[in-house]
Amino acid sequence: MEPEHHAGLGRNIGALTLQQLLPHCDAGGRVTVTVGPQAGGPLHLQSEPGRIQIYTRDSQADWDQCPAEVSVRRLDPSVGWAPRTEDDIAATIIADMPAWVAFWSGFKNDFLGLPAPNTLVGPNGRDGNWGYLAGGRYRIADDEVLLVTLDPVGSYYTGFQITDPWTISPDPMFRLASLNKSQVVPNPDGSVTYALALADPGLANWIDTCGLHQGWMLTRWQGVPAGVQLDTMIRDVQLVQMDAVPDTLPKIDLAGRRAQIAGRARSFAQRTQREGWLHAG
Repeated sequence: MEPEHHAGLGRNIGALTLQQLLPHCDAGGRVTVTVGPQAGGPLHLQSEPGRIQIYTRDSQADWDQCPAEVSVRRLDPSVGWAPRTEDDIAATIIADMPAWVAFWSGFKNDFLGLPAPNTLVGPNGRDGNWGYLAGGRYRIADDEVLLVTLDPVGSYYTGFQITDPWTISPDPMFRLASLNKSQVVPNPDGSVTYALALADPGLANWIDTCGLHQGWMLTRWQGVPAGVQLDTMIRDVQLVQMDAVPDTLPKIDLAGRRAQIAGRARSFAQRTQREGWLHAG
């Protein structure tokens, strides 16, 4: 929950994590959260004067999980309140568009301090104590692989993704532009090495840059156990030639890659729509 026009990047007024919600779920897995200016109990977010934006982030640790269903009901509707018309909504969008375009077109220019290529900044704690984020820019040639080794540190959710230079994500359905906790093969010590490359390097945790030689990379930890040493979360970032990839990293053959992508497409379809791509593969 945050003030209006903060785009999920401003001051967080309040937040509730999955670990805080689970003890209060009923037998059907439902939980009710209230929002308002008054003080409340453990499932209440206390708002401030002015318009407030409320978000839910349904991070799927496993794409075969059922997405959460969210409903909103106002307990004290204003007298004479009526939904905005389509014309009102369109007028608001048109009025806000210049500022929106200016913000997001310039966002890439100072995000995380515009770090040097092939380095990671972080992990940075998320406002509201709901997780950690690290990020940076990648820059690779056709015959290079950027190896990023991270420690999940026992987190409920971890995810790694790439974007283009404007922070727009490629299609994640048929391309391995991201991997979460259930989609990776860990190293023997429990760490995970992601391999960013334009061509398939034959590694299990390939992050396909989708034809992009440069862009952004982001990684997230959510549901992090208390007392974790933050300086252990990023183990190593190194740029190597394709033919110099360490032989100790988890590998995958062509048949395995084909099955991996087909399974990814099916899971993606399952979590986004009931019908459509369920027979992909």
